[in-house]
Formats: sequence, C-alpha cells, structure tokens
Amino acid sequence: MPWFKGSLHTHTARSDGDINVDGVVAWYAARGYQWIAITDHNLGLAEDQAERLSKAHKILVLPGNELTGTGHVVGLGITRDYVTPARLRRANVKDSLQKAVDWIRDQGGVPILAHPNWGNVYGADVIAKLRDCNLFEVHNAAPDCNTFAAGGMPGTDDIWDRALNLGVRLYGVGSDDAHHFLAEKFHAQHATAHGGECSTYVQCGQLTIPAILQALEAGRCVASSGAHPVKVGVAGKKYVVEIDDPYPHFHFTTEFIGPDGVLEGARPGLTVIDMSSINPVVAQKAGAACAAKDVRFLDAPVSGGEPKAIDGTLAIMVGGDKVVFDEMTPVLQSLGSTVTLTGPVGAGNVTKLANQMMVACNIAAMSEALVLAKRCGLDQEVVFQAVKGGLAGSTVLNAKAPMVIARNFKPGFRIRLHQKDLRNALLAAESAKVALPVTSAVQQMLISLMNNGMGDLDHSAIVRHIEQMAGMDS
Repeated sequence: MPWFKGSLHTHTARSDGDINVDGVVAWYAARGYQWIAITDHNLGLAEDQAERLSKAHKILVLPGNELTGTGHVVGLGITRDYVTPARLRRANVKDSLQKAVDWIRDQGGVPILAHPNWGNVYGADVIAKLRDCNLFEVHNAAPDCNTFAAGGMPGTDDIWDRALNLGVRLYGVGSDDAHHFLAEKFHAQHATAHGGECSTYVQCGQLTIPAILQALEAGRCVASSGAHPVKVGVAGKKYVVEIDDPYPHFHFTTEFIGPDGVLEGARPGLTVIDMSSINPVVAQKAGAACAAKDVRFLDAPVSGGEPKAIDGTLAIMVGGDKVVFDEMTPVLQSLGSTVTLTGPVGAGNVTKLANQMMVACNIAAMSEALVLAKRCGLDQEVVFQAVKGGLAGSTVLNAKAPMVIARNFKPGFRIRLHQKDLRNALLAAESAKVALPVTSAVQQMLISLMNNGMGDLDHSAIVRHIEQMAGMDS
C-alpha cells in the first residue's frame, strides 16, 4: 500500500496563525503534501469548506480542531467549534484531557494527545489513565513545545517509551504545529514552528478522509522530518524500516556542539554513541564537549555497507572508555556481528579510516588486474575464479569482482562517500605526519569519477577510471 504525506496539526489566521486558510493549504500543496488537517484552536472546519479547499488546491483537506485546556488534544475529522473551552480548564489534567478526548469521540473524530511538554503539563502516568485515545504527538517541531528534554521533564520520546512500558497502546505521530508562513517570520528565530518541519505519513489504500483516519487509528503511520518511508513493519524477529533519500545529492550536518546543538539539552549520565564516519579529531572534540557536561561518549563508525546494515552484521569499530563500551555492547551487537573496542575516543574513526583505505586500495588493485586481463584477451570471470582461493583472495575481491564483471554498479557504498572517508584519512595522516601515497592516488581516481558524474555509483566503479585510462570502452 502507498504512503501519503500529510500535516495533521496546522494553524491559520482563524486562530493564531499568520495567513488565511487558503494560503496555508496552498503552501502545503505546493510542497508535495498530499493531505492536511486544519486544526485551529477550538474552531472546526465546515465540511463544504474542506471540500472546496481540496478541489481548489488539489490536496485532501481534513476538518480538525485543537481543543485547548489544561492539556491540548487535536481532533481530526471535526467540523464543529468547541464553544466552551473553559470547561476543559481544570486543575486535574487527566480530567481535562479525558473530557477533550470524549468530546472529539462524540463528534466522530479521532483524538491525538498534543505536546505534553508545552508547559510541562503531563507525562506517561497521566497517559496511562486515559481512555479511548491511542495517538500521541511524539514530535512537535515548535521550539516552545519542548519535544526534547526540558525544564526537568523527559523528552516526548521518553514519555512515549514510558507509556508503552506501562502497557498503553500508543502510536506516535509528528507535526510542525505551524503558525507562521510569512517570509519575515519564516526565516526568523521565532518561538513558534514554521511549516514543513515535520510531517506524518499514513499508509492506506486510497487518499480519502475515512482511509486516513482509519490508518492513523490502526497505527499505520510514521513521523518524519524529511525521509519518505518505503517499507515499515515486522519481518520475522526484526523491525524493518526502509526509506528513500529525498535529497540524494545533499550533505547533512547534525549540530552537536554549540548553543543550538543536540548536546545543549543533554542531562548528566546520558551516553552518546556517534556512528558517523568523521575525522578522528572531530570525534575527540565531541567527546571532550560531552565530558564537560558529564555525558559519556563513544565514537562507533561501521563498515559493511548497505547489505550488512540490512541484515544486522556490520563491523563496528569503537573508541572510548571500556566501562562505557562494556555497558553499551548489547546495544551495538543488535546492529553488528563484530563489535571491537579499538582504543580511546577517536580510535574508532582511526580504525574506520584504516579500513576504508584498505578497501579502496584493494578495489583499485583489483580493477587494474581485471582491466589488464581483459586487454590481454582473458575472460575476467575465469581469472577471478583462478585467484580468489589464493593469497589475492579477499572479502573485497569476492564482493566487488562479480559486480565489475557483471557491470553492476548499483551502490552498496557510493564513490562520493568513499572519497569523503579517504579525504579524512589524508587529513588525519597530515596531522600525524604520515605519508599515504597509494591512498592519495586512489582518492584522485574517486574525485575524477565524481567530476564525470559517477559519484553515486558503487565504489567498484573505480574500474571505469582504469578503463578510461586504458582507452577501453566502459
């Protein structure tokens, strides 16, 4: 079944947004959303107006309402106004939320518990006492809704996890809770979220209001800040998540250190495991910043590419304190078949770079050998079979020679990513005053391939550079 991208918590100038409802709907339609719920505070949206908006902007518009009391509850499929919100303003937040949920159900709508950390009003213990509501806004992009831990309260993902452990069936959704769309506010550091920062995908057979609501109630939904789900579900004993990369040519950086970084809201005693492949000096800087906040840190880059990631047999190279490593080993073993502590913080990335150097140089040597064999009139498959059992045999040879022979360059590990790793290796070598002549030569091959539009091919396509140098058709 297809996945449909939508916004389930959105405001207009009818309540406290900054543009009218037509403008909001047009904004989301222009950005590829397929459905949107209008959820102004205590104001429903008439069915005929929702139909007019849908036809005018070619996007499915759901009527909705955000009931504002001692806790907020979003109601989807709501056409009526909530005319007496004061009834919800009770000291007992559980009663306030339950009255909102019951009112939404009475109208035939679907309730969603919204931003519990806005004002830090309730946690998992309250959620566990509620009836007839199984949707929870696990991510709200509005900064003042404190999705991440703030004010002594746990983050909403922690609240969700605790509620699940209390036996509550609760499906997570995400929203941008957008109020601001005007350019001067959209680019400002405003306390209220802007449009497009988080969405919810639902999986259903057709794009209709009943199908959307039914999918949400059944938990066929995922929250996303950019990725498009392809496959989500249980396969045997594994939970499988497969996504499309919406920006394949973009590079992303997570702000970890600094006033707006992830580390800013971290509480003492947390453990950060950084599995990115980066310059070891950067890993050491991150580790020092964590230590200053009494946060534990491991750098744990991986090797094995997409096939090993899919089947959970990655090789994981870890740098950090042994006590922390021993405690986190079960977590890492769920992702990899080999988990090795290689030294202090930064050592994981040094080991990963060493791995990437050996792989790249191995592929380059293999490519030269296969091109020579072909030029001399030999069958490359016969040559591969003859040498793979000898000293030249390797995991790299067994994985990449068949791809070269079959001209299959579907990426398991992309050339542009391998070039990045070799660049980091050369930077680390410069700091250590170590010459890497072979690695440097292979990096130049990768740069040449990228300049010729092959950066997203598998790194086995190094052979195409060798073939071009030999004047052979590729």
